[in-house]
Amino acid sequence: MAASVALAAYEAADRTGIGDFVDFSLFAAAAKMTEWAPARALFMGQDSSRAGSKASSPWGIYKCQDGLIQVLCAEEVQWQCLVTLMGKPDWSQLEVFATVADRQANRDLVDMYLGDWFAEKRVADVYHAGQRAGVCLTPVHTMSELGEDSYFRERGFFYQSPEGPLLPGPPYRIDKPWWRAAPPPRSGASRGETWRERRLTRTTAPERGGAQPLEGIRVCDFTWVWAGPFCTQLLAHLGADVIRVESRERPDYFRRAPIHPVGMEPTLETSGVYQTFNSDKRSIAVDLRHPDARQLILDLVKHSDVVIDNFSVGTMAQFGLGVADLRAANPSVVVASLSGYGQTGQRAHYMGYGPVGGAIAGQFTANGYGRGDVMEPAIAVGDPSMGLSALWGLIASLTARRRTGESATLDIAMTEATAATFGELWMEYVTTGENPIPRANHDPQWAPHSCYPAAGDDEWVTIACTTDAEWRALCTVVSPNLVDDKRFADSESRKIHEDELDKHIAEWTRGRDRWVITRKLQAVGVAAFPSLSPLELWSGDRQLAAIGMLEVIDHPVTGARAIPGIPWRFQNARNGLRRPAPLLGQHTDEVLAEVLGLDGATLSDLHDRGVLR
Repeated sequence: MAASVALAAYEAADRTGIGDFVDFSLFAAAAKMTEWAPARALFMGQDSSRAGSKASSPWGIYKCQDGLIQVLCAEEVQWQCLVTLMGKPDWSQLEVFATVADRQANRDLVDMYLGDWFAEKRVADVYHAGQRAGVCLTPVHTMSELGEDSYFRERGFFYQSPEGPLLPGPPYRIDKPWWRAAPPPRSGASRGETWRERRLTRTTAPERGGAQPLEGIRVCDFTWVWAGPFCTQLLAHLGADVIRVESRERPDYFRRAPIHPVGMEPTLETSGVYQTFNSDKRSIAVDLRHPDARQLILDLVKHSDVVIDNFSVGTMAQFGLGVADLRAANPSVVVASLSGYGQTGQRAHYMGYGPVGGAIAGQFTANGYGRGDVMEPAIAVGDPSMGLSALWGLIASLTARRRTGESATLDIAMTEATAATFGELWMEYVTTGENPIPRANHDPQWAPHSCYPAAGDDEWVTIACTTDAEWRALCTVVSPNLVDDKRFADSESRKIHEDELDKHIAEWTRGRDRWVITRKLQAVGVAAFPSLSPLELWSGDRQLAAIGMLEVIDHPVTGARAIPGIPWRFQNARNGLRRPAPLLGQHTDEVLAEVLGLDGATLSDLHDRGVLR
């Protein structure tokens, strides 16, 4: 995210001669990617608890004969497909499993029956059979299994580096050569070379509140749920005019998410999740199935810089809006398609929700509280990984288009984007030959590095030391005697005796207030901070509010309320949210009149004929 914002700011400076300073908060960026938790806290006043790998049912990881498989039935039809795949066993017809709510209430029984069935199957067999049957099944890979997966080989994701090891490739594909494998720079290798001198043309100081980096860029947005809308929201935060193309016939799942303001009747306009990820956008309502919708969209594409979708592979083409159609309408438009497995290959039509990325990319097997403990993280990392990869690819493509006159088509596969994110885990595997194991909150090199119990119910504080100086500073607060303990004399010794070290620190933290611990350790230069719940973070964290990450904005239906803001601040360009998330089709007439010049009579006719709805 930070790299994309920096690239956008650089591109604006190169184009206008006006530079800027970007204050980017990693804290705020991480907070923005906590999925449903902000909406639950800000719209319902509810906290989010640790649900492990069982956020709904069936949704979990099961043992097969030769490995692990992830099951994710997000909709009722997928449960029915799974039941059919299993041969409709008698237990699946019991009343206690009749609905999603029933299965959630009895998920231990569901896990037991599914566990027995999967235990007799091989991962590859059930994976491919399940996907063909309409069930989102995914192998839970180790890093070695990731490297052996034929899908990644078929797509050419891995490449042989000049230095020897097999390495992950870029997180997206582009329709022209744009990168090459090169060895890492050696120390002093560039000595004598200089950066190309570049002087900005402006000599007077720019005014504050000036143009944002992507102002003037129009995005035709066919995305929905999280990955795509997250990307386009960040484009909108950077100043782009993002026009969401929606439909009342099949509204965005996030509009239907069960998080709404307390006491308010749920509608498509009250979803806190939708409002969290769609601020700063406009919305038009078009029934893409109507025969006259295609030309209307192509006319809009003629006036757009970017077209982006995250539908199933082939959906845009079914509407007559495939890449060739878009290119014919506007040869300069940048096209990006986001999908689970990419636009090509034998698995292009496989289902791929956000959690699939972490499962197939080897994250789950390295996540947990110890060896053999495999756990799905609380956040579906595949979604933000794919969204951020698309963000960088789009800004880079727009930059290249301005310089070369050539456009680009991007193919972003969530599986590849997620695998590219876990470079450290992959490098641990290729350099040691061992698959990474779950380390809880520990670091491969540093100790102490963990989350420790504090006074109170389920209250914790994180503490980390990365140098001997920080360790000695920690000892002055926790126990001066520890500094002379030979078991903890240096970083290597502390890692060897990490369990004993953690016990010493936990004994000290357990009876103390986490904020008191934080202040004492921060005062001596030791990294420490309370482990906040989402409700604590979004309802009262002063730092989050101080950096502008919590903004009150007036929504036409839910009224004025705080929503997540923008993780960065420009010194010269305008900051802050421009508009709340749109109502479904709120800007239909406005956009079509402004962009296409349609008059009232034409718009009324389009409404009457059901093209706009």
